[in-house]
Amino acid sequence: MDMDVTVAQVEGWATELDELAERIAPRFQRVEARRRVGAFLRGLLSSAERKNGWQLAEQAGEASPDGMQRLLYQARWDADRVRDDLRGYVVEHLGALGSETSTSRCDLVVLMDQAPEPIPTPNASDRSN
Repeated sequence: MDMDVTVAQVEGWATELDELAERIAPRFQRVEARRRVGAFLRGLLSSAERKNGWQLAEQAGEASPDGMQRLLYQARWDADRVRDDLRGYVVEHLGALGSETSTSRCDLVVLMDQAPEPIPTPNASDRSN
C-alpha cells in the first residue's frame, strides 16, 4: 500500500497531538507534569526503538530521565478522567468519519496491548469446594 504523506498532514497530526495533550493536561495536579505529558506522548509516538525513561527523555531534549520517571511514578493525576478524555477524543474523531462536515479521514485504527498473552481466568469447574 503506497501512501503519500504531505507536510500539511504531518503538521496537522502534530497540532492534533498538541491539542490532545492540552485536553488531558488539566488532569495532572502540578504544572510540571502538565507540561511534560505532551513530550511523553510525542516520545511514545516517536521512532525510538525502546520506549523507556532514557529514550523518552532524549526525545524530549532532556538531559536525564528524571522528569519522565517522575511523571510516571510520582505525578498525581486522575487516570479515570484521562481515560474518559482520550475516549471522548477518539469518539469525536472516529464518529466524524461518516459526516459530510468531517475534515479528518481514518483508514485504520490499531489498538495495542503490551501483554504477551491473555491472562487465564479460572473456570467455575476448576474450583473445588
